[in-house]
Amino acid sequence: MKYWVTKDEVSKIFKPRSISLKKGENGIVCVVGGSNFQHGAPYLTASAALRSGVDLVYIAVPKVISMAIRALSPNFIVIPYPNSKLTVGCANKLLKWLPKIDSLVLGPGMSKQKATGMCILIRELLLKNVKVLLDNEALTSDVIKEISNKSAIITPHINEFEKLFNIKLSDSIDERVEIVKQKALEYGITILLRGFVDIISDGNRVALNRNNAPIISIIGLDYILSGLIAGIMARNHSPFDSAVIGAYVNSVVMERVVNKLGFYIAPTDLIDELPNVLKDFDQLVK
Repeated sequence: MKYWVTKDEVSKIFKPRSISLKKGENGIVCVVGGSNFQHGAPYLTASAALRSGVDLVYIAVPKVISMAIRALSPNFIVIPYPNSKLTVGCANKLLKWLPKIDSLVLGPGMSKQKATGMCILIRELLLKNVKVLLDNEALTSDVIKEISNKSAIITPHINEFEKLFNIKLSDSIDERVEIVKQKALEYGITILLRGFVDIISDGNRVALNRNNAPIISIIGLDYILSGLIAGIMARNHSPFDSAVIGAYVNSVVMERVVNKLGFYIAPTDLIDELPNVLKDFDQLVK
């Protein structure tokens, strides 16, 4: 099954929001990332997750950048871990400190590091039925094994996909579709291959989403997409549906921002526009 994503398709799968939900029941996200020199990436991811409509977002980052992120916004709970990298010790501390969460984004802004700490964190959270999204430096062969046949998404761009799976992609969309579908089936996960045409597959279904605004090369936009998808997952959508909704909403946001500002934008402009797009899908049920 292969189809192009449309607003009608997204409207069908975007679950309504119940007016009877209690605090925290509309989704809680945790973003784990950052490094000595990158505090913006986890902040952008967390901001997009919050704007997706969840109730709460945690940001777990190295202590050295925790104060910078706290200064940026009062809307998050920032959890500092002592090392600049996610070591085994840091992962174990996070597992003790973190309360119940619904989805995890791992990787935005991280520096290159051993996968052991990331694997421990993912393994334990998956046992608690937390949905996982891997991005950036978490896209390694060791880490991806931990999410095999689990409720998980990876969101690589072309170069990350080729490096992760040791495969060269052609410019043919049809050929890319077959390879993405094959790898999604092999690992039992949802893959969103980012590009001017996003390719989304869970190994059975394939959805294609066209990005008409030529701004996807701007650094930081991928972090926004990851946070948006994680937020939608936390609101009780499947990984595949979350990727479809997130990719479509993100493309509409990019178009609207370009229409308003031209190509002279910053990633935060997209975050500001997110609610204006998402409210088009608002529904309430008792």
